[in-house]
Amino acid sequence: MAILGNIRKSGNTFVVMVVSFLVVMFLGSELARVIPYLFSSKDQIGRLSGEKISYVDYHKMYETICRNLASQGKQPKEADQLRLRDYAWRQLIERMLYRKELKQAGIAVGSQELVDLVQGEHIDTELRAAFKDPKTGDFDKQKLLNYLNNLSKSEQVWWCQVEQDLAQKRAVKKLHQLMVQSCFTTTLEVAHAAQQAGLFCKVDYLYIPFSSIQDDLVRLTNQQLRDYMAAHKNQYTALSALKTIHYIAFPVQQNKSDSDDFQKELNNLVVQFSTTTDPYAFSKQHTDGHLEDTRLVCTADTLPSAFTTIKHTLKAGMVVGPVVNDAFHTLYKLIKVEKGHYEIAVIEKKPLVSDQTRNKYFRQVQQLTDSVKGLADLEQLATHAHLTIQKETVAPSDGSIGPHAAARKVVCWLYNQATVGKVSPLFDLGNVYLLAVMVDQVKPGDLVPLDSVFRKVYAKVLHQEKAKIILDKLKCIKATTLQGIAEQYGEGLTIQSVERLCFLEKDDHQLKKAQVFVGKCFGLGLNVLSDPIIDDQGIFIACVSNKDTAAASAKHNDQTRQVERWIQPYYIGSAMEELAQVTDERYKVE
Repeated sequence: MAILGNIRKSGNTFVVMVVSFLVVMFLGSELARVIPYLFSSKDQIGRLSGEKISYVDYHKMYETICRNLASQGKQPKEADQLRLRDYAWRQLIERMLYRKELKQAGIAVGSQELVDLVQGEHIDTELRAAFKDPKTGDFDKQKLLNYLNNLSKSEQVWWCQVEQDLAQKRAVKKLHQLMVQSCFTTTLEVAHAAQQAGLFCKVDYLYIPFSSIQDDLVRLTNQQLRDYMAAHKNQYTALSALKTIHYIAFPVQQNKSDSDDFQKELNNLVVQFSTTTDPYAFSKQHTDGHLEDTRLVCTADTLPSAFTTIKHTLKAGMVVGPVVNDAFHTLYKLIKVEKGHYEIAVIEKKPLVSDQTRNKYFRQVQQLTDSVKGLADLEQLATHAHLTIQKETVAPSDGSIGPHAAARKVVCWLYNQATVGKVSPLFDLGNVYLLAVMVDQVKPGDLVPLDSVFRKVYAKVLHQEKAKIILDKLKCIKATTLQGIAEQYGEGLTIQSVERLCFLEKDDHQLKKAQVFVGKCFGLGLNVLSDPIIDDQGIFIACVSNKDTAAASAKHNDQTRQVERWIQPYYIGSAMEELAQVTDERYKVE
């Protein structure tokens, strides 16, 4: 059959009407809030290469993803909503990025090629996976054709979108191949790469780790850290707007009645989980966690910790738990046990807190926070309530605040209403009530706030200062051998040897990260003591006694090619997105 040919040729008006109706249906209760954006100068939720990103397009993409999940029998839970919205955003951005590039490159997928993708000789891999014979596991082409011939009118509209997605996927693959094939490696470059892969040397070295210098010998100021960031601006420049808040979180806890009710629920769940005939469907129906986390496949070495002490007693049908993991009580049911291979159904339950308990606690917290008018009041409240003030730098696309995952509403407040010094409303994040004060903001191109990278920058500057201490001590040593230097230096260093230090592959765990040291070794003459070499974790002094070359292993070459093939599309997409300067303003309508 010509796939839905009649719809393509004569159903354009019908499709437009259906799509218009679906847009209204998709937006539903959000329509009143969104309409002002659709018919004003603010009718966008971001920009890509100066092009408007439409809320309607974004919402349609999100609804399509949800419908696809529903067609597979998966009903997204509230915990999945943010992840699915982010996925929809990523899909929309990718489609817009490639649409422009494909048009400029003149790449398209014709009608005959599309037919071939769906029912010809080169059927898409996703369709092959979806239409398998349950007995053999092989692709069943007749099953696919029967499905296409029995589509209802509403399903035909949906299938048109599926075909567009398949065509986009094929076109993008063509673009990737065009980019990859347009770059080639000459014979001399291949030979040089093979030579580099086979280089090795024998080296004796002295190693002084930065950890040998006590931290309290180095006193750092915030100004030193900011100076380091300014000197390495390319590494610490904000790509988007950022805002910083101070906040306190009030944990929502069960009372005794809630705890008793929750325990009863868990006990009933264990009984039902033990007897259900479809554990995976039961898990998806009852879990409070992500749907993809309801199925676990593992080996004896990767079993959850709850199984560690009972490995020898495991058998199919066994229910283990509830086990307390972070914010969840987790139940496991062993579905299959076969030669060290395990398949497990998983249910994650959040502790039950009744509405009565939540409302009572919310009123108590609200009374405490009503007097907070600024940062000083927040600090005073934290001291009085024995709570810790947290600090977090937040981007417009973030959905979490620190460890609190369901915090998108805080982000929306921060970018829609907040100004420096303004106090937030009291937010209900499910397991905590959160109160925040905005304290800082930066624009794209400015240095990111120090607090957001404090640990990383502190470690860099600390090592920098420790290197100065070590180098000053080495300058006073007159010895010309590694052993002599070690004797005069004193404690805190080691002398080691590597018989075969490879240029690319390094088996020694310590040397895997010592890229500067390894590179310097291959630049040294034989039996020459190097100057001190400053690396990420310490200082080296090396002496190379032999260099040679061996043929690069086929395994290394194969692994390199495999990694390159896998990562090329990612790098291409990332480079395109960076050049497009994507801005995310979804907070306007969420």
